[in-house]
Formats: sequence, structure tokens, C-alpha cells
Amino acid sequence: MKILFVGFALVIGVLDCAKSDADPVRTIDLHKGENYDKEFKGQDVKISLLEISDSRCPENVQCVWAGEARVGVQVEIGSTVNDSLGLCLDCTVTPGLADAKTYTVDGQSFRIVLTEVNPYPKDTTAETIEQKAVFELQ
Repeated sequence: MKILFVGFALVIGVLDCAKSDADPVRTIDLHKGENYDKEFKGQDVKISLLEISDSRCPENVQCVWAGEARVGVQVEIGSTVNDSLGLCLDCTVTPGLADAKTYTVDGQSFRIVLTEVNPYPKDTTAETIEQKAVFELQ
């Protein structure tokens, strides 16, 4: 019985070490005007969603171009980073915009990735639904 307990404790210890070595990733959902304000990798991180602009072609509609979804965010990391930027999904028309931005603070990398803008447009006659942007903080 003691051998079983020691073996179990060893497996739990190994799994716990493996989990702590992995880079953390947080998924953040924000509506326009909302903020994410929490500690991440030992730094205070604040992400504010300032705007969403969505020109993607609605489902079941034939469009000349696919469109793009853009967001404007304010990013603060510790006392070092204070940046306003635009992130974009499916950007082909707006040069210089990407879906991610990486910052380095005190030797640590912080990457903010725009992964989704929801809901996806349905058709041109549907009523406006409040959209949200989904980010990964890596």
C-alpha cells in the first residue's frame, strides 16, 4: 500500500512540474468599452477594447471581397508598455495591421492575439448585435 501511495505522489509531482513549466495562455472575451485588468506573468496587464469595425462579408451573401474585422485596443503592461494599436482578422486591404502584437517587458514576452470577432455577420438586413472580440494573451 505504501508503494502505491509513493508511486501516486510521484506521478502527481511530475504532472505538477510539467504544468508549471508550460507557458500560460489566457483567453479574454471583451465587448466594446470593457477591460481586462489582471496580473499575468508577474506583471499588471490591462487590455481595453476601444472599438470594433467589421466589414466581413455576411454568411449566405455573395460579396466582391471577403472583408475584414478590425479592433482598436489600449494595452498596458506593468509601468513599461502603454500602447494603442489596431489588430485585424483577415486583413488584406489594411496594410500594416496584423492579428497579433508582441511586447517584451523585463525579459518576458507578452503576445496579444486577436482570434475571433463574434458574432460573424449573418446578412445585411439583420439587426445589429453587440459584438465581442476574443483575444489570447500568451
